[in-house]
Amino acid sequence: MLKPERIPTPLYDPAGRTPILLLPVPPLLRAPVLTFLARINGFLLWLLWRRVTSRSDAGAAGRRLRGVLEGLGPFWVKTGQLMALRHDLFPLAFCAELLELQYAATGFPADVARSILEKELGRPIDEVFDVFQDAPLAAASIAQVHRARLRKEGVWVVVKIQRPDVVERFRRDLRFIEMMASLMMRLRILLYLRWDEAIWELEQIFLEETDYRYEASNLRRMKRTLKGHGVYVPTAYEEYSTERVLTMEFVDGVLMSDFVRASRSEPARLSSWCRENDVDSRKVGETLALSYFQQLLEDNLMHGDLHPGNIMLLRGSRVALIDFGTIGTLETELLRKYVLLIRATADKDYSKAVEMTLLMADSLPQTDLSRVKERMVRAYLEWEARSSLKEIAYEKRSIANAGAEVAQVMMAAKIAGSWAFMKMSRSWVTLDASLAYLTPGIDYGRFFRNYFQEAFQRRVRKLRKEGALAAAGRLVSTFSETAFFQGSLLRRQAQVFQGVQNKVSFVLASFFSALRWGAGLALVVAVTRIFKSQLPQLATRVPPIPVLDPAADAIPGFPLEVGLGLALLAFILVRAFGSLERRFKQPDVETAGRS
Repeated sequence: MLKPERIPTPLYDPAGRTPILLLPVPPLLRAPVLTFLARINGFLLWLLWRRVTSRSDAGAAGRRLRGVLEGLGPFWVKTGQLMALRHDLFPLAFCAELLELQYAATGFPADVARSILEKELGRPIDEVFDVFQDAPLAAASIAQVHRARLRKEGVWVVVKIQRPDVVERFRRDLRFIEMMASLMMRLRILLYLRWDEAIWELEQIFLEETDYRYEASNLRRMKRTLKGHGVYVPTAYEEYSTERVLTMEFVDGVLMSDFVRASRSEPARLSSWCRENDVDSRKVGETLALSYFQQLLEDNLMHGDLHPGNIMLLRGSRVALIDFGTIGTLETELLRKYVLLIRATADKDYSKAVEMTLLMADSLPQTDLSRVKERMVRAYLEWEARSSLKEIAYEKRSIANAGAEVAQVMMAAKIAGSWAFMKMSRSWVTLDASLAYLTPGIDYGRFFRNYFQEAFQRRVRKLRKEGALAAAGRLVSTFSETAFFQGSLLRRQAQVFQGVQNKVSFVLASFFSALRWGAGLALVVAVTRIFKSQLPQLATRVPPIPVLDPAADAIPGFPLEVGLGLALLAFILVRAFGSLERRFKQPDVETAGRS
């Protein structure tokens, strides 16, 4: 349980909050496809009109689409949030608007919530809670949250109750978008975007966010992990949690979203609150940023949705995280590449950072990437120059901005990053919404150096506990990491080499094919000339060939042996050019496409 001395005073009076509007549960649409098409076509017509009238604006387009998706329901909100990850596909302002996607902040009636709760727990509410507040604390796309107090334990909790029919709605809409993605793949439209992986990501979101047993498990794991980070995680009460209901400890803190609101409109109130509760915004920001990188690079278990509504401020510059429905982990190879990418960025070795970025791409085009790499390095250098300018907006200096600009360069070259990498990047982008107010003047170069220094010290302490044998194993692991990087780089460079080689080979094969046909034509003309000069009487009986006979007649007379020699030479050239043509049509790199 959270210690009482960590509980801060309220920043805003809870009684002053606008109550959540409760509406009846809407029926399932009978023709969701028609509704979707009507609304999306309306958006496309609006977008076309804006372009025709020269009023195209990425931010306005993002806001318009955000409204459309919020009106379509929870699944489309999640789909839009997934689209927001692709800052390599869409303008940054467009993605920023989609990141704000929230299902309309309306709840469902208290009697419906109580009915679901009793059905899931298998007993009357009064047997479990001695207090249950009918007015929800919050409402989102999949659930609404009520405050209650456990009768047996005597502790205040929040109870997350899933919206009625949300599973059926998700499943119906998922089938529709699977059909659309299948059509895109059949028509071979933008295949490098890996539509199948996008569908897999949506299926995982559907599975993890509609079954609260996953979140209960996430709470247990993250509570153990983040304790060492100085970050508080609420306790889950599994006895009172099911697939559709999650009961967890109520954390009496101040939401980061309220901190942002006060920073924008009431800075004097915020300064007074920080002094009263011993909150140093810079220290809080560094705690969050360092914890994020430790979660990602060392623990491989990270909070996947660090927006201001999921961060709570506690007294003494402490923080708590809530809502663990989205937890990120990376496949081991991808994680090792990302660690090397961040380390290269910290060392300002942007060429190596670019190499690692390309290694994490799903596929590379069959082309020379040297110019693309130059533009990617240039994007990093431009970010480095901006990051030292305290006068410009935080968004332009953020490391997420550097990643977004590099991604734009990649997409221009039709290099798509993996969906797993984009999903991981989302946490950093959403965390930026808080860091912009907590640590607006952060120096990322110094930050990365501090992180890797602390990470090294943690590894040393761990090795001391494990002993000499483990230390030797770690040393072997370091050499293995280096070999892994070099091996991966060579494999990917072989793929790029083959792309360039295929184009050169195609040109050469075409060239030698033309020469083969030319030599073959010369052979036929030479044989025709010999035939007509040596056997004129027989030649007159053969019907004339429109092109061949004039070409043969244009050749001056020559002795038989010269004609035979020329014919033999033409025959040899036909064989030689044919052999060269076949040679350049064969692939030169046997390992292409393997990883």
